[in-house]
Amino acid sequence: PARGRCLERNRLIAAWSNVTLIPESALRSGAMATAQRATKLHRKVAAVPGPITSFSSQGPHELIRTRRAHITTTAEEVQALLA
Repeated sequence: PARGRCLERNRLIAAWSNVTLIPESALRSGAMATAQRATKLHRKVAAVPGPITSFSSQGPHELIRTRRAHITTTAEEVQALLA
């Protein structure tokens, strides 16, 4: 594992996945980079909202606010995106 390989791994995750789920992330994070890559690959992105005061909820809130992700709160909603 090396810092540079994390982004490479995240690109593969975005490419192999039909839906990328972002449960928590800061605005600048590997998870947000994965979400951005998934969007570029025309994959669906889902985000779980969290407390508005939580640092680790800023990423999902930004994705939802800018309509780059589907708001997701249950496993059934993720399954619906996969269908």
